[in-house]
Amino acid sequence: MADAGDEIKHSEEKFRFLADAIPHKMWTSGPDGHATYYNKGWYDYAGATEFEELRARIWSIIHPDDLDRATADWKRTIQTGEDLETEQRLMNLEGEYIWHLSRVYAHKDENGKVLMWVGTTTNIHEQKKALEALKASEEHFKALANNNSLIIWRVNDQGVLTYVNDTWTTFSGLGMSPQLLQQTLAAVHPTICKALWQN
Repeated sequence: MADAGDEIKHSEEKFRFLADAIPHKMWTSGPDGHATYYNKGWYDYAGATEFEELRARIWSIIHPDDLDRATADWKRTIQTGEDLETEQRLMNLEGEYIWHLSRVYAHKDENGKVLMWVGTTTNIHEQKKALEALKASEEHFKALANNNSLIIWRVNDQGVLTYVNDTWTTFSGLGMSPQLLQQTLAAVHPTICKALWQN
């Protein structure tokens, strides 16, 4: 019959196996915020082989522009016991900074006392770049639309008006509002408006 020590060891081995199998970088820390464990994803990403080596290096791979906020967020989380979700750039083995989403959760006892922290860090670099490209494309569209003499407007697939350019605002005196489509149709000559609805 296995004793309690064997059961604890088996449980720890199972936890480490599961933690190493997930496609995220995972870690745990004590209530004071000092790391107690990193999974294989962290060692591979940071190029570390020993726990103390990784713990000493972990903050240095955060992008300098994100470090102050990351430090302040973590300090506040430890003090308040609240969960944390944040985005930050982490340097990989090639020296590139890759965007990650980090989530930290508090494991508490029945009295609300933090027993340990569990964190996951997920690579979101491609999603982040796609959003940045989409934002740049949107800004480019608006710049083109606002710098010409044509009236340009846009509706979404539900028929809701989502954009009018500056030319329309200057011409009509109407700005973006939930009632803008109705106001626009009211400003159209009745004959033209009837033809539009018939088509």
